[in-house]
Parts: sequence; structure tokens; C-alpha cells
Amino acid sequence: MSGLHGAPPTALERLRSHMQESRSRVQMFHSERETTRNTFRESVRGFLEVEKLSKIPMTGQDLQEFTTIKFYASYSFVNFASFSCVLGVTFCLGVMGWGRDIKDDYKSIHDNYQSLLTNVYWTNSAWIFVFLLEGIFVFYQLAFYHSMPLVESSIAYWFFAVNCAQLGWVISYCFDIVWLSALFLAVGIVFLSILNANIYKRDYVNGPVKEGTSPQDREIPEELRELNIVMEFIIFRMPFQVHLGWAVFTLFVNVNEVWAAFDLPSPGIIAIVSIVSMWTFGICILFIPRYPLFIAPLMIAWGAIGIWVELTNPRFDIRRNYERSEVLRMKGAAIATCIEHILLPILRFALHFAATYNLLERDAEENLPGI
Repeated sequence: MSGLHGAPPTALERLRSHMQESRSRVQMFHSERETTRNTFRESVRGFLEVEKLSKIPMTGQDLQEFTTIKFYASYSFVNFASFSCVLGVTFCLGVMGWGRDIKDDYKSIHDNYQSLLTNVYWTNSAWIFVFLLEGIFVFYQLAFYHSMPLVESSIAYWFFAVNCAQLGWVISYCFDIVWLSALFLAVGIVFLSILNANIYKRDYVNGPVKEGTSPQDREIPEELRELNIVMEFIIFRMPFQVHLGWAVFTLFVNVNEVWAAFDLPSPGIIAIVSIVSMWTFGICILFIPRYPLFIAPLMIAWGAIGIWVELTNPRFDIRRNYERSEVLRMKGAAIATCIEHILLPILRFALHFAATYNLLERDAEENLPGI
């Protein structure tokens, strides 16, 4: 009888057969789920068209009741939660010094690693300006504009990534690990650059009308009709330009602090290279993009003011470690960077305004390009 029916399948053949059956069941499951999902999406689209809605106002409880989603964290909530963590850690650890196992505070660490690029401490108040603008953004995107395409598609989780890097920078710097803080800040600048690039590619909601179209051709959700260009720039674009500009300046300061911490050679050359790099960065973002980024160079100018003030009456460590000619050369570079990065954004804005605004047209107001 065994010869008529053949030999029983081997263990390997049974395993292969079992794997094929499992793969078939998984593929069938995914196919059915995709079909159900597409049917649901089409029905939702039909409902939106009938009711003339842009979004369905569902809550987390609705998602749990009508879908298989058990937990959902929106972009706006993630932005709020991560930014709140940054504020809390910065205040508790950086300002108050709670939870630290080393002496001194943020200012003491800042003053401990003196270099030619060290800015006077009060100019670090720029972080208050950064957090204030980002706090306004977090509030508005959570309370009023959580479904805005710029928040959901352009900003997405990039602001969350920036906040994670910011947390790493604050914690490592406050624990006097300056090389690690510089690394975290560099990563944060990469995330900020991507974030600003995504926003730059996104047209303003009520921005200029493209050639060949009229304002009536644009479909603007009802909740976004009152969002004008200036308000959108201040709330959703300016905070990240401010943060990028100040983060770039702080990164070069941190690099020079690393040089001082490890007593590496040629600190004067590194300081000059740093300020030239900052100057180049400001010039590039002013004159390369079609719509210039005016804000970031102003933050670099603010940092250069801090260097200028600090070197006007240099500390003993600076006078001891550097030649007077090096100090004067660095002070001159800081003054030049400060003046140029204040005047050039104004000049560039004037040129941009003259080239794109036609004041002789009666309908010029309807065709103003984005900031």
C-alpha cells in the first residue's frame, strides 16, 4: 500500500507547504483589507462632496468606534507635546539647574569655554524669541489650523524631529558635554533645513494668483479664508526661519567651544572660518532662492552683535590666549557681518519688492507675491 500512495512528505516539504499557505492567507487578508479601505474612502469622498466639506470632524472616540485605530496622535498634538517637553526641560534643567549632577549653570558653561566667537551672554535671549514664535505656532496649529495642508503635509513630523534634537542639545550642553551638544545641534539644523524647504515649496493659502487663473478658481477651505499672507508668514513660516538662523550661529559657537574644551590647535583660525561660514550662509539664503529668506540673516546679525560687544572689552582669558591683532581682526569681522546682515536683507527686500510689485496696476493688491 505504501508503494501505491508514495512516500510521505518530508519535513522540509511540509514546512514549504505551510509557508505557502500562510503567505496566501496573508495576501488574501491584505487584498480584502485594501478593497474595504478603498470602498470606505470612496464613500467618504462622496459624502464630502454631497455635504460640501473639506474634512470630516471626527474625534478620537469616533476613530475607535468606526475604525480599527486604537490610538491616533495628530501632527498638531505631536508638535504640542514635543514643544512642551522642550520648554519644560529648558526651564528646569537649563535655567533652574534642577536634576543636574554638576555645579554651575548654563551661563557658567557658556562662559567657561571662551573663544573669539563667544557672544556676550545676554544675546542668548534670542532663544526666548524663538520659543515665543514657535509657541504661537503650536497654539494656532493645535487650536485652529490642525487640518491645514501646510501642517499635515509640509511640517508633518519634522518639527517633532527638530524638538527631539533640541532636547538632546539642551541636555548634553547642560551636562557639559559640548561635543555631543554640537552634534545634536547639527542634526537639528538638518531637520530645520528640511522643514523650511518643505514650507518654502508650499504656496500661501491666500497667496498670489497664478498667471492664467483667477481668485475664484482656487478652492480654499472655509476655515482658512481669513488667513492672510502676513498672518500665515508670521505664524507658520517665520518661527522656523528664526530658529534656523539662530541655530546656525549657535552651532558655530559650540564648535569653537569644543575647540576650547579639547585645547585643539589654531583656535583663532577656526573662529575666522566660522564667522566667514556664517556670513556665506546668510548671503546664500538671501540671494539664491527666488523668494529670499530675510529673517535668518538677521539672527546671525544679532549673534554678531554679541561677538562685537564681547570683544569690545575682552576677558582676561581672551587677552592671555590671543594676540591683540587676532582680537581686532575678529572684532572687525563681527562688525562687518553685523552691518551687512542687517543692511543686505533690507536691500534685498527692496529689490524683491521693486521687481515683483506693480504699483501701477489697479488690481495689484490681488496679485501680491508671497513673503
